[in-house]
Amino acid sequence: MTVETWRDGIWLESIGLFQQARAGNHQAAMRLLETSADPATTVHGLLRMLVVFLRDEDPEKMERFLDASLRAGAPPLGSPFVRDSAAFAEGFAGRLRGGFRLTGHMRALLETDIPVLATATPEGAPAVGPTSSLRIWDERTLFYYEPPTGRHLANFRAGSVATVAVIDQDNFTGYRFVGLPEVHHNGDVFEAAVTFARAQDVSPPAAAVLIHLHEAEMLDVSA
Repeated sequence: MTVETWRDGIWLESIGLFQQARAGNHQAAMRLLETSADPATTVHGLLRMLVVFLRDEDPEKMERFLDASLRAGAPPLGSPFVRDSAAFAEGFAGRLRGGFRLTGHMRALLETDIPVLATATPEGAPAVGPTSSLRIWDERTLFYYEPPTGRHLANFRAGSVATVAVIDQDNFTGYRFVGLPEVHHNGDVFEAAVTFARAQDVSPPAAAVLIHLHEAEMLDVSA
């Protein structure tokens, strides 16, 4: 299966979730999500659809809906899963969090070589460049400092995923990572970017970005 085929399949699953929600069948939507090859990316696709769908919605209507939701309170507790077991629920939650973890070799390359970050504009044009500030945040997340002149924030706001490539030039191998960006303008993550900027004697950051990884592909660059 090619990356394009995989993405098309996930996108169709996102559309399926939207269709089931439109039909008022949240249980069918949950069943679809249970069987998804990548539930986190499927939910991300659904959220992108909702952003577009709600863009021209009447603001007063949305405020009334939110007020009614707050007054109604949370729905009754109960498992949303067809296979009602604690083990299955925990496993599914892990898939939503992202079952991906960086291996030792991946970590070594990310810590010693300069990664390249790529995003896409709303028109589909690539924005690609080395990102020396990119660091490992935890076993499934990367972190980087977005400078004031950075080009990626606007692409993230438009729904672009983050793609990171790193190459082992001695052995002609490398990795391509794909993840969902989480932009921070304050808090601990942003302060980590401020600390980095001070240590490197560069301009304060426009933002700090966590990249929650969900896909990795080994690259053969010997050709």
